This record gives sequence, structure tokens and C-alpha cells, in this order.
Amino acid sequence: MHADVADRGAQFLGIDVKDQRQMAVAFVERLGVAYPSVFDPRGEVAMAFRGFPANVVPSTILLDRDGRVAAVYTGQVRGDDLRAAVELLIEETEA
Repeated sequence: MHADVADRGAQFLGIDVKDQRQMAVAFVERLGVAYPSVFDPRGEVAMAFRGFPANVVPSTILLDRDGRVAAVYTGQVRGDDLRAAVELLIEETEA
């Protein structure tokens, strides 16, 4: 999805809070992840999103262009659902 929408201004950031560093790096390399990914074993980044479950992995948080939380998915999110939500945010930005 990142490759499909990055040229339209969407930005992605992966945050690894559970794995050992070596396993996280291997995962990113194996999948060919092209967006930045940070290692955050203490969950400090997740804690910045107060009011949202920081201990559910995976979680997906979508931010609007002003940095406000626009959607939260806990657990695995269906690709079609994520794509629809990201497209809405991009359209808001383009308008």
C-alpha cells in the first residue's frame, strides 16, 4: 500500500515494540519495507497516543494532515479497509 500512495503525500512509519532488534530488522528486510521503521521496545511512542491501546499488537493508527488521530485499528486490519481509510485522508488533503 505504501508504494501505491506515497507519491500522493501519504507517509508511513513502522514501530516495533515486541521483537528483538535483530528479528525486527530481518522482518523489514525480508518484506522489503520501503518506509521508515523504528525499534521501540519500551513502547514509548505508543504511550504518546493516550487513550489508545498501546499493548495490542499489531495496531494501526492513522493521522490526518494536522497530526490528529483519524482512525485506530487494533489487531490485523483488512487491506481493503485500510486502503479505503487512507484514500479518504488523502482526498481530504488534496481538496
